[in-house]
Amino acid sequence: MRVGKQQELYPYSASVDRPKGTWREGVRLAVVVMPNLEHFEVNNSAGKLDVKTFAVSDYGNRVGWWRMVDIFDRLGVAASVAINSSVCQHYPRIVESCLERNYEFLGHGITNSEDLDELDEDEAAEAVRLSLEVIRSTTQRPVRGWLGTGLAERDGTLASLKQCDVEYVCEWGLSDDQPFTLNNGIVAMPYSLELNDRRYFSGGGTGAGFLQGICDAFDVLYDEGAEQLRVLCLSLHPFLIGAPSRIRYLSEALEYMARHDGVWWAQCSEVLDAYKRMEVNPQGVKGVS
Repeated sequence: MRVGKQQELYPYSASVDRPKGTWREGVRLAVVVMPNLEHFEVNNSAGKLDVKTFAVSDYGNRVGWWRMVDIFDRLGVAASVAINSSVCQHYPRIVESCLERNYEFLGHGITNSEDLDELDEDEAAEAVRLSLEVIRSTTQRPVRGWLGTGLAERDGTLASLKQCDVEYVCEWGLSDDQPFTLNNGIVAMPYSLELNDRRYFSGGGTGAGFLQGICDAFDVLYDEGAEQLRVLCLSLHPFLIGAPSRIRYLSEALEYMARHDGVWWAQCSEVLDAYKRMEVNPQGVKGVS
């Protein structure tokens, strides 16, 4: 029988109890645009050829990604890219496009065909180590953050990430609209399933509905951001939002946000560094330096 045991990874903090503060003068809201660049193996877990899954996902790498890049270039958005290490091996042209634009790289496992919670604890630790090693060696860039495939972890994953010098994770950021520090010192970066195109479209949502949801979330967070730190994270998959039936809605969403003063198009590490410059306790931000 379960008795309601609380998690021991981070302390509880009610948003209404946190002191006032903004990211910096003139900034109302940090907006993080996080494309997920993924590779699916052509054979499924049963060893059978999975044409549909592979071909649909590969559309994003061949076509959808480049539509997204055009929009980011036009609006001056510097993305934070969660990338499977196998993308580094199989799609060097995509990695090159990210390097050219100085996008930030986050670890996102080896492949999206297997989540960490499908492995035993030792295998999961090795998957973390190997994926980060490949991304770092391929890009020659620091990789400070992590987004688990399927938002999944194993017991011990946070310890493995700490050992690999990861400074922030996104899956625990589902808990808040502000960054917060886990007990092991890793920072949880705000992340959203509501503003995740995979979650939205898999539930039968439309492009117009996704646009409206982004704008509605933006309006609330923008208003709140006048008094408290707020982050809006937009999680995107090129094979979904990059489709011709949906790409216009990404453009319109970003254009809507760009029309507002005080929007900070931030990469995750920039948010992390700003957060670390602030004096923090378990109840939240005490003051801005």
